[in-house]
Amino acid sequence: MVALMNETETLREFREFEKVNGPAFIWGQVSSPYEGCFHLNVIAFVRGKYAFVTSDLKDFAPYKQYVVSPPKELADIPQFRAGCILARDLDAVVDRAEIHPLADLTEQTAYALTRSVLLMGSELGYDMSGLFKCPLCGVDLADYADQDAEYSICFLESEYHGAGGLAVDVGAPVCYECYGNRHCSYCGEECEPEQQGVDEDGRCIWCAKPITCAHCGEEVSLAYNSTEEDIAAYRAGFCAECHEEQERAKVELARYAKIENQTGDLFASQV
Repeated sequence: MVALMNETETLREFREFEKVNGPAFIWGQVSSPYEGCFHLNVIAFVRGKYAFVTSDLKDFAPYKQYVVSPPKELADIPQFRAGCILARDLDAVVDRAEIHPLADLTEQTAYALTRSVLLMGSELGYDMSGLFKCPLCGVDLADYADQDAEYSICFLESEYHGAGGLAVDVGAPVCYECYGNRHCSYCGEECEPEQQGVDEDGRCIWCAKPITCAHCGEEVSLAYNSTEEDIAAYRAGFCAECHEEQERAKVELARYAKIENQTGDLFASQV
């Protein structure tokens, strides 16, 4: 009875929701400590008397009073130490709390929180398989959320974008293999796979050295906006214009050769 009296309305609703719908989580907001940024979206997992919030609450003045030590089995994991509170304090920490089934976790999780959410859910015993997948290869990111693998879930620099001049948001998380496949092994810069290995040394469009067109003598360089045709021409040793002429000439020669062969057969049949 004492335990029930200490539970807030949100917590009671959560426990009833889980009884009916199975594993669930809470989506909500915490006031941001950053100037000009009003709130941060968070996920909270509830387990027994504890709630684990995906935010570093101990550094937030309004919330650090609620942070408690996590259970011993979770004490060595930074994500749990940073956002562990007593479940009864959820209403004091999380605003606009919404209760969702575990299946909704993907669409409610901010991209930057993906690894923390996967790690926390897995450590708490939830089945996280299939919820988050790499958008490039489709691999299950739950297999990459090991607490000792800091860079196992990555974000492509090309998808970073400003958030009102106050912060930088990331794009969809990718697996480590896809992240590596989109970075030149020669210079380390991000580029698409087809923009890598453009010369015999394995350089990408960013670090490939200028060449001289074998036909017109113009200098040829590659850049971020180089097309597939530009790259093909560079590999062949030409500028794009000369390479196009060369390819057209090959097509015309092949066409004339075909006509010549057909004409030769025609005359031969009339002899």
